[in-house]
Amino acid sequence: MSDGSSTKRPGRFDLLTGVPSRRMGYGLAVLATASALLLKLAIGTWIESPPFLLFFAAVMISSWYGGLGPGLLATLLAALADVYFFFLPSQSFSVKSPDILMVALFVLEGVMISLLSEVRLSALRQAREINRLKSQLLAIVSHDLRTPLNAIIGYSSLLREPRVSENRTKREEMLERIHQNARIQLDLINNILDLSRIETGKISVQMERVDFSELIQEMLSHLEPLAKEKGLEIDFIVDPATPVIRTDRGKVRQILTNLIGNAVKFTERGAIQVRLYPSSQEKVLVEIRDTGSGISEEDLLHIFEPFFQARASKNAGSGTGLGLSIVKKFVDLLGGTIEVASKPGAGTTFTVGFPDHRPASLRRPHSQ
Repeated sequence: MSDGSSTKRPGRFDLLTGVPSRRMGYGLAVLATASALLLKLAIGTWIESPPFLLFFAAVMISSWYGGLGPGLLATLLAALADVYFFFLPSQSFSVKSPDILMVALFVLEGVMISLLSEVRLSALRQAREINRLKSQLLAIVSHDLRTPLNAIIGYSSLLREPRVSENRTKREEMLERIHQNARIQLDLINNILDLSRIETGKISVQMERVDFSELIQEMLSHLEPLAKEKGLEIDFIVDPATPVIRTDRGKVRQILTNLIGNAVKFTERGAIQVRLYPSSQEKVLVEIRDTGSGISEEDLLHIFEPFFQARASKNAGSGTGLGLSIVKKFVDLLGGTIEVASKPGAGTTFTVGFPDHRPASLRRPHSQ
């Protein structure tokens, strides 16, 4: 069971955003400092240069492309190299106070350069990530909006034909497909709006008493027809000790609709089990277990990232990949927990914990 889009590719060297990994950044720091030292040793007999001039260049290059860590490493190596190769030999291997002050100033300036470069790199990488997500969202949305829209246009065109409009069975079938595709479009738009409101902090929480057993039964009544079309059974197991708690009904509905809907969508044979039971930590737990294709251990690490899609799914590429990301954000918003366990070919289990937001004096004790 999955919902999302692409896997991440390794970065490339860029003149603005620097090296793609810290390891390369530290390697660059060592190389730049060594090059500065060799150049200073080579030209030192002909040209008298300020003590740290070439090493400043090494620090600037290292921090510009590698950020804070590589910049600090280059600063430290340069300070040690200058003291060992130039200050000590020229003063019979003793360092005077002015020299110590000069080294200290160089280190301080190197730290400042490295910090500023880290801020620059972080801002550039964040801007690049935002632009990448925008481009990815536009590409996915344009495709996923166009697909159901084309279906709606196609079915509505068929309805205009006499052979279809005069046949009640075919007419109802076409109208049902139009309705289904319209719902797909609406869900997509709602997901995008929800993600936008979450990211901007404009989403609110409306607390009320929620009977999870009643709510889930209502949701399953809408999902069971789709499950039956695929020959799937949905088993709903309720622990009678499950309490009515105070939480946001709308958010809970979206969370569970997405998870149970995904279970139906990505399960080709077998059954889906929804289990409701109380927890000893003042939570209501909902467990959704399917017999679908499962998710690899590598993909599980990214399953809640926007646009990510587990590669093991037969339906990979369907949807925008916003569903599970929104689920995770809604769960966090309600102060809950979500866990996922899965193996390829062995199905997937999501367990969501919803805390009770009633005052402690109004809660009745319950145990798992």
